[in-house]
Amino acid sequence: MAIFKYVLSFYFKVIFLISISIFLAYLFLAKETAYYYCDEICITIIQHHQGRDTFFRVYDGIVLSRYSYLFFSYAEYPPETYVYIKNKKMNGKIVVENFIEPIRYKGILNNTTFHVAPYDSEEIKYRDLRYLYLFF
Repeated sequence: MAIFKYVLSFYFKVIFLISISIFLAYLFLAKETAYYYCDEICITIIQHHQGRDTFFRVYDGIVLSRYSYLFFSYAEYPPETYVYIKNKKMNGKIVVENFIEPIRYKGILNNTTFHVAPYDSEEIKYRDLRYLYLFF
């Protein structure tokens, strides 16, 4: 009977370690990147992946969860576009440029205004901003 308990506890530990490693691999593979631009006010640009497509959502303030679209206001750009931040503010708001307008809005963004600009803008590209990987 003692051998049976030993074998059972061993298999339980192995299954537990395998499930933890699968969970950590899922978190690593499903991570998204958040880019932060802070002047006197802050915005967050989260790079989402849907299949092969990559799209961006722009949020007011600092966002620390990839599921923030459920709770906070955002503007969403279509897949395979880039986001640029203008160096100068306009009416106290951060100017976000792209060659197309956002296709979806949820709520009102108070700190951000959106402009259409040429495809190759000379402004700050989203990749040049500070970033953080979002796992949850």
